[in-house]
Amino acid sequence: MKFRFVKIVSIVIAFLLHAPVVSAAEDIDWQFGSEPIHEKGVDSPVIGTFWALGARKDDIQITFSLETSTDMKRGGWVGDIRAPEKFYVKVYLIDDIGEKRFFNLKNGRAVGPDTEYGNWKKGPSTATEQMLQFDFSWEEILMVKNSKTIVLGYAHYDTPENSKDITIPLENFNAWLNELTNAVNNMEGGARFVMTKEEIYTTPLNDLPKALRNSSLKDVKQISKEISVPVVELLALSKNEIQKLRIDHAKATKDAKQALTKKAHQAIYDQEPKWFDINVCPKPDVSYCNDIGKTAYHDGSVATVEGERLVTAMAVKYGKIFGVVWRSKGSIIKIYPGDIKWDRDPTILRAPKAEYYHIIKYGDYVQVKPSAKIYAKN
Repeated sequence: MKFRFVKIVSIVIAFLLHAPVVSAAEDIDWQFGSEPIHEKGVDSPVIGTFWALGARKDDIQITFSLETSTDMKRGGWVGDIRAPEKFYVKVYLIDDIGEKRFFNLKNGRAVGPDTEYGNWKKGPSTATEQMLQFDFSWEEILMVKNSKTIVLGYAHYDTPENSKDITIPLENFNAWLNELTNAVNNMEGGARFVMTKEEIYTTPLNDLPKALRNSSLKDVKQISKEISVPVVELLALSKNEIQKLRIDHAKATKDAKQALTKKAHQAIYDQEPKWFDINVCPKPDVSYCNDIGKTAYHDGSVATVEGERLVTAMAVKYGKIFGVVWRSKGSIIKIYPGDIKWDRDPTILRAPKAEYYHIIKYGDYVQVKPSAKIYAKN
C-alpha cells in the first residue's frame, strides 16, 4: 500500500472538504471524519481508510490523522498544520492548572509546490494553501487528550520575529477521539493503532491484535529455541515477560559458563608452586641465602640516551627477601591472572633457563625473581 501522507488539497474531514482554501472558511471546533482510500481514483478499488480529527482557528488548521490499509496490517499516524501562507510554528499543550508543555513536531517537513527537501522555498507563494506535516505516536495524542488547550505559536515565513499564539480549546476533543478510537477498534486488527507501547509490551501476545501477534511470531519461535520454552507457553506471556525470561536465561547461561571458566582458571592457578615450601635456605653452598631479610632491588640501573644526555633510571624496588628456590628450565615461575569477564585465560610464565630465584614479598603479594638479577641491601 502506498500511503498518501503528502496531501495538499484533499482533506478528510467533511466540513473541510467544502473549503476551497483554508482562509476562505470560518473557525471550526474539533470534528472527526473518515474516508476510503482508493488505489488511483474514486472509481478504483478501495485499498485503505483515512481517519482524521481536526480543528481550524484564525485561518490555521491542525489535523491528527491515521491512514491504514484495508487489512489493517499497515498504517501510521501523521499530523499536519495548514495555513494560507508559508509559516513557522511551535505547538504547546496547556493542562488544567495552566502548566505549559512543548509538543514535539517529529520529523516536521513542509510539503507542497513551494517546498524543497522539507523546507519552504524563498520567493512568493504559488499555492493557496501551505502545509507542514509531522509524525506522532498514540502516546502523544493521549498527551493532547489529557490537556485543556493546544497553542500554536505561529509566525509568517517572511517575518518570523512577529509571532502570535493561536489558542484552540480541547473541550470536545476527547469525545471525538473516542469516536475515532471506537471506529478503528471496530475494524479487525485496528486495535494495534490505538494502543500505547506500554500496553503492547505488557499485554499477553495471545490477547494482542492479530497483526501485532503475527509480527512477533518469528521472534517468539527464535526465542523458544534459545531458552527451550515451547512457543505455546511464550504466547501466553507479554513481550516484557518474554524479554525477562530471555535475560534470565542468558544470565544463567553466562553464570554457568563463568563457573566452568573459573574452575578451569583455578586448576591453572593451583599449578603455581608454594614458594615457601620449596625454599632451599638455609643452605651453606647457596650464597643467595645471605640475602634473606634484606630488601630486593633490580640489579643495575637502566641507562638511556635522551638527546646528548645519558639518563640513569632509579633502581626498581621489589620488596623483602624471604627465601631462595631453584627452578629448572621450563618450570613455572609466575602465573599471570586471567579475566573471566573479558574471557582471558591465565598465562603461565616459565623459566628460560635453570637458575636460582629469590622469594620476594611485598605486602601480601609474593613473587620470585632471578637471583642473578637482584641486589639486596639492608
